[in-house]
Amino acid sequence: CGVFGYNPLYVTLFYQKSVLSRFIRQRLMYNIHPIEEHAAAHRVADIRADPFASMYLYGLCIHKLGHFHDIVHGTRHDFFMNELRIEFLDEWLALLERRGFDPAALETSDAGATMLKEVVF
Repeated sequence: CGVFGYNPLYVTLFYQKSVLSRFIRQRLMYNIHPIEEHAAAHRVADIRADPFASMYLYGLCIHKLGHFHDIVHGTRHDFFMNELRIEFLDEWLALLERRGFDPAALETSDAGATMLKEVVF
């Protein structure tokens, strides 16, 4: 949330299988179960060294903060998601580079196509 300047006091991480993340009353609620599933499936020892967690949380931030302006999925929601991507692109790229990731490689990867570009995942 540092990329977006969103107050971390309004972010809750929870762990529950098959439950969607939520945006309720300007609070972000992120299910981190998919991160554990990815780490187990790919034998990731340290999730900080693997780009999946960063891309997953970034995708959730884009999607959920898109609901800040419009609660319903549709054209306006997609518009606001794209605006967020554009507005915070420099901060996102800087974060990836600080963590030692190659932004171009992540953008063109299968995970990047899903987590960085799609509306809902």
